[in-house]
Amino acid sequence: MELKVKLISESEFFTVTIEDERTLTDIFTEMADIASNSFLLLGDRIIQKSIIEQIEVA
Repeated sequence: MELKVKLISESEFFTVTIEDERTLTDIFTEMADIASNSFLLLGDRIIQKSIIEQIEVA
C-alpha cells in the first residue's frame, strides 16, 4: 500500500510518500498503542488529535 504522510515542522509542511505492506488499520493500532491513543482513524486517514485540537481552538 502506498501511503502519503504529511509532516508539520514549525511553519513548514512536508509530504512524504512511503510504501508499506501493512493495512491502515494495522498501522493505526500500532500508533495508538505507542502514543496512548493520541490518533484518530477517519476513513482512509490517520489524524493526530493534537492537530485537531489546535484547529478547533483557532
